Formats: sequence, structure tokens, C-alpha cells
Amino acid sequence: LLNLAQTSGFIVQETGASYSALPTETTDFIEHRLKFGNIAPSQLPKRKGLREKGIAGYYYDNPNQQHLLENDSKGVLLWSAFPDNTYSDSGARFPQHFEQIHKLLETVWLNTIQQIPRGRKILVTSDHGYVYFGPGLSFARSNTELRPLSEYLGGERYRRLSDEGKQPPDHPDLVVFPSRKVAVLRGRIQTHPPGKAASRLYKHGGLSIMEILTPWVVLEREEE
Repeated sequence: LLNLAQTSGFIVQETGASYSALPTETTDFIEHRLKFGNIAPSQLPKRKGLREKGIAGYYYDNPNQQHLLENDSKGVLLWSAFPDNTYSDSGARFPQHFEQIHKLLETVWLNTIQQIPRGRKILVTSDHGYVYFGPGLSFARSNTELRPLSEYLGGERYRRLSDEGKQPPDHPDLVVFPSRKVAVLRGRIQTHPPGKAASRLYKHGGLSIMEILTPWVVLEREEE
């Protein structure tokens, strides 16, 4: 992002990191961080609360999508489904996936950040990160240790306590947050469920540094 900012005429004013919600899911981030309810990001542009704050919302469901942005709004919120929508592709099963989506990132940047009118301060961030389970990158656990987690969570990194079914197992790799009514995996724990979920290399929803920390950068356009 810093390289893209420099090459496209932006000044980097600040950088830092914040944290996602628990579980590290998009709808939970919108509810607990943006305070707009447990909704999908595609619903944000029509959210009454957003308009009441003088903010125009735009949702981008693919890298090539474009919107004509309002100039007279107090603020604008641009939400891109990238790169989440790339992880459902079959290519996400391979380590090269992250490298191959770099070109798409440039397209997203062009259609979002570079379309924001001059004079606005721009905050670029994310709702959550992903933990990558390449060869040798998960914590070493025996099948016996993983079995209760796989039975409880399947291929997911969390489970809501309100879901019908079993109570969460008493397990050192599972953290229960009663106030959030959720149980989440701690760190680089990879369950081994049956089916396609076992082949997913990129996951989120749990409690690891890669999932929970969200870097941010504040930009302004260079003066002409």
C-alpha cells in the first residue's frame, strides 16, 4: 500500500495498527467497530445511520467495479470485497495465491482510492486479516489433541455459543468469550475436518496476530 501511495501521488501522513472484532468476521467488525449493526458490507450504502452522519457509502463487489463519488458529502465510505472474494477461488488452495492477487490490488486501488476527490483525508484499513496455513506453519498438535476441536468447529475458526449443539470443549487451544457468546481458536491451530474445508490454506475468524491486527494508513493527495 505504501508503494502504491507513493507511485500514485499520495502523501503518507500516518501509519499504525488497530484490531478487529471477535470473532474476526466482517459482520462482527461492522457491528462492534462501525456500530451499524450485524449486517453485510453490501448493505452499508443504504444504511440510514450512515446517511444521518453525512457519509455516502459505496460497495465494490469486484476489482473492476467503479462508482461516481459524491463531492458534497461530509465523508465517504468505500468498502471493497477484495481480497475476500479471491479466497473462495480454487487458487486459494496454493501458496502463490497472495502473490498473484497483487495486480488485482492495483486495479482496486485505481477504482477506489484514486477516485477520491482531492482535499479529503483518506484512511485505508481492513476489517480483519487472514491466517495462512502453508506447510509447517500450523502449531504442532497430535490428532488426539485436535479431534475435539475438529468435532466442535469443523473447518471454522470459531463457533457462536448461541448455536444449537454441543458446548465448547475444555481445551487449551480454544478461548471462550461469554460476553461475546463465541468460542475461538487461539493462534495457528489447524483443525482437520472432513471434506473441502481441510484444503483451505487461508482462514479467518479466530484469535491470532494475523487475523486480529489490522494495519492502517492515512493519506492525502500531493498538491498539484
